[in-house]
Amino acid sequence: MGRPLRGAVSPRAEDGRLGKLFSLLFILLMGLHLIRPLGLPGLRRRSDFWKIAFAGIVVFSVVVLLRP
Repeated sequence: MGRPLRGAVSPRAEDGRLGKLFSLLFILLMGLHLIRPLGLPGLRRRSDFWKIAFAGIVVFSVVVLLRP
């Protein structure tokens, strides 16, 4: 009863994977934007890639604040 099931993944482990996935996604978006600007409002120039990084920091901060 006290042992976890074999192959079971704890919710904390899934959170770590999801955080790594979002980190990788933001890094890929920044790299893609440096190569070819995305053309979205506010992201028209290559030098606007910092806005993607700022959005990532805000998202991770909100997740940390809302995590139980």
